[in-house]
Order: sequence, then structure tokens, then C-alpha cells
Amino acid sequence: MLHRKLRLIGYLRTGGSPVSVREQRNMIREYCLMNEHHLIGFTEVDSDRPSFGLQEALNGLKKNDGIIATALDQFVCHPSDRLTDLRPLVERLFHSGKVLITLSDGVETVTPAGQLSLIEMINEWSGHEAISPITRGQAESTIAHNY
Repeated sequence: MLHRKLRLIGYLRTGGSPVSVREQRNMIREYCLMNEHHLIGFTEVDSDRPSFGLQEALNGLKKNDGIIATALDQFVCHPSDRLTDLRPLVERLFHSGKVLITLSDGVETVTPAGQLSLIEMINEWSGHEAISPITRGQAESTIAHNY
């Protein structure tokens, strides 16, 4: 469970998702309401060009705490691109102290344990070391100090 209220940007896919945009909005709104987070707004992404909406969301992080989406696959065109596209995104968020929440995957990177869980998920997809040992070491070190 998250311990602080966050200012979040909703990230939606307008196509290429099994979940309609309306359902995505409702799921994200409900999560933010239940967890007392402030939903700043949404950025919508065309199914063939997810990087355009992602850049808008990343620019919004200057004044906000994180991004929320219904699934990690929302950030890539094809599931086979998960490692190539997600690794830089995850590392950028970790290094800037920003949060990533995905509802269907159960990702909540607000805690070191949540960060480590995401790292392990990406490593599982790749079958090998997908994120640098330094990033993993930082998460493990923070967990050891906080718990």
C-alpha cells in the first residue's frame, strides 16, 4: 500500500489495447480515488505511436509525481518491444524519483520493494539481466535500509 498521496498523470492507449479508453479512464480514476491520489489529467496515445503521448506524460512529470496506466504494455507498440522500450523508461523514472503504477500488473514503484518487483518482472521477460546491476543494487540497498 502506498503511504503518501501522489499527483499522477493517466496514460491511455486509444487503440491496440483490449481495454477501451472509457474503461481505462474509469479504472485509473477509481484507483486514484480509492488511494487518495490526485489525478492531474490524461494523455492519450495513438496505438501506432505510443512515444508521442509518453513524451507528453514525461514532460508533465516536472510538476507531478508519476504516471499511471492500466498495463505495462500500454507503453509499447508490440509486446516484443517491452525490453527495448521499457528499460529506458523505467531507469529514467527510477533515477528521477518518479513513480510508475500499472493496474493489471500490480506495479507500484513508490517503494523500493515495488521498484525491485518491476526490475524482476522485466528480467523475467528477458530471461537475463535487463536492467543494470547498479539499478538493482540501489533498490536492494534502499530496501535493506528502510525495512
